[in-house]
Amino acid sequence: YPELAQAAGLVASPQIRRMGTLGGNLCLDTRCTYYNQTYFWREALGFCLKKDGTTCHVVTAGKRCVAAHSSDVAPMLIALGARVEIANRAGRREIAVEDFFVNDGARNNVLEPGDLVTRITVPAAARDLKAGYQKLRPRAAIDFPMLSVAFAARFEGATCHDPRLVVSALAARPRTITGLDAVAAGRALDDDVLEAVAQAASKQ
Repeated sequence: YPELAQAAGLVASPQIRRMGTLGGNLCLDTRCTYYNQTYFWREALGFCLKKDGTTCHVVTAGKRCVAAHSSDVAPMLIALGARVEIANRAGRREIAVEDFFVNDGARNNVLEPGDLVTRITVPAAARDLKAGYQKLRPRAAIDFPMLSVAFAARFEGATCHDPRLVVSALAARPRTITGLDAVAAGRALDDDVLEAVAQAASKQ
C-alpha cells in the first residue's frame, strides 16, 4: 500500500514516526488555535468547549467544538476502506475507520474509557486501487496539515470506477465527498472531470 506509506511518511518528524504507530496517529487529538496554547493564555481569554469552558471562540454561537482532526493516515485509510479493531475487557469489536470518528472536536472518536485500538486492517482488494495523498501545510516538515486530501479509485485502462475522495483537517472528522459517481465514475480523469470533482468537494 504505497499510498498509505506516503501518508504515514508525512507524519511529524522522523523521530516521531520511528516511535509512533498507525493507531496513535488515528487517535490524534483534534487541534484548535484557541486550545493549543498555554494554560495562562487560555485562562486570560476564557476557556473553550474543548477544555472547561462554555464558549467556542471560533464559532461563537456554536454549541459544538469545531477543533480540527489532523491525522495524516486517517483520510488514506478511509479511502482504502480500512477497518479498525477496538478491544476492552469485555472483548473486541471491529468498525470501519470512517465510523471511528464523530463530529465533535472535544472528543472526536468512538473510544470509551478502557478501549484500546489493537489492529487496523486494509482489505486486500485495496491493492488494486490507484490512490494518492496530498497535504497542505505551512512548513515542509514537522507540521500539521491545513488541509489533507486522499483519493482512491479502481481503473480499467483510463476509465475510473468507484472513486473515493476524503478531505480532512477542516473539521472534527475526515469527510468523504459524496456524489463522485455522478461526475467521475465510468470516465477518464481528464481536466473537465477533475474540475467537476473539485467543485463537488468545494461545495461540500
